[in-house]
Amino acid sequence: MVVNDLLNINERLIWFYRKSVRDVVTLDLAHRVADKVNARLVGGRGVIGALASLGFVPVDATYEFIAYRPEDEERPAIDINDVKAWDEATRPFTFLNLYNDQVLIEPHGPDPVLFGIRGDSPHHVLTMGNYLANKYNAIGWIIYLTNQGTEEHRSHVGEFIPYRNADITGVITNVAFDDKGHALITLDNGRKALAYRHLGISRELMNCDGCLAQVWGGVKPNGDLSLYVEGIRVLHDRYVEVRNQGVPCAAGPWSPWVGQAY
Repeated sequence: MVVNDLLNINERLIWFYRKSVRDVVTLDLAHRVADKVNARLVGGRGVIGALASLGFVPVDATYEFIAYRPEDEERPAIDINDVKAWDEATRPFTFLNLYNDQVLIEPHGPDPVLFGIRGDSPHHVLTMGNYLANKYNAIGWIIYLTNQGTEEHRSHVGEFIPYRNADITGVITNVAFDDKGHALITLDNGRKALAYRHLGISRELMNCDGCLAQVWGGVKPNGDLSLYVEGIRVLHDRYVEVRNQGVPCAAGPWSPWVGQAY
């Protein structure tokens, strides 16, 4: 099956893509949709994503340069200095190349991928990727149009369902950090959210008790249905200035009934 016209993609494929990116999808459903659109599926659960990708009609999109290596050869380690130099040269048009002194563009499994460069600009991922592909003897490369970093999977609903995405707003009542730097956030509605340190938001959260915040991420299927944080936006800090007829009269902790905040 070939999809080469974004204006005429089967509506069933578009529906299946949207469901797959935001919900848990069974292999049986994928086969039933495939039968309806005259597609042939070969393989295990990987065919779910393959079929869903045919219904991807980008509103927002990013790009990924994927370089490949011979499967019968050991993957060479990418020098962090190469990545740092190109990360500085292409920022902000490429992203997630490094985390502190850790190279993020390398996979760690047995797959034939040598590395992947992600970004908002096909020209920048091509320039950086082509240099590294030549230096590390890639046998080929391709640039994919992707939904990475677009937040297309966000459901924008507050209902907590295991494995799905949830979006909640509340006042932060407590932030506790473990010995690895991960933050456990408690909101005034009793919901808990876990922000892993790689998000780089620990410093901002340290003094945020009382802040009004919007938090979103995946619902973990544990006993209390906590949220794995993908993003957090502080809507208001814990102090506001209350004005009465344009005259400052008080300042203090945030309260849901106060007038206009400045």
